[in-house]
Amino acid sequence: MSILADVARELGPDWLDSEVAPAFEAEILRELSPDHPLRGLQLEAIARYRGSDDVLFRVEDGPFEYVIVHLTWSQEREGEHPHFSTFMDLDDLAARWRDVMP
Repeated sequence: MSILADVARELGPDWLDSEVAPAFEAEILRELSPDHPLRGLQLEAIARYRGSDDVLFRVEDGPFEYVIVHLTWSQEREGEHPHFSTFMDLDDLAARWRDVMP
């Protein structure tokens, strides 16, 4: 079973397949300032939350497996924008994602 199918099963229908994953991956790289905590991690966009700018990324070889990032669609120069929440694994994501969404 694919990662997306696993996520869809765990998170439900409000998470949409990230058909434009390359665009989200390019955008996150553009938005991360040099000192942002996610800078340097390999991020793969796998889903977008319906009607929002929240994107779920899978982290390859990182200290956590998933991260939800609220894209700002602007280039950040410093600080912790864009905002993000990390999840250790799929079980953690399934248990806590609603707690971090606006």
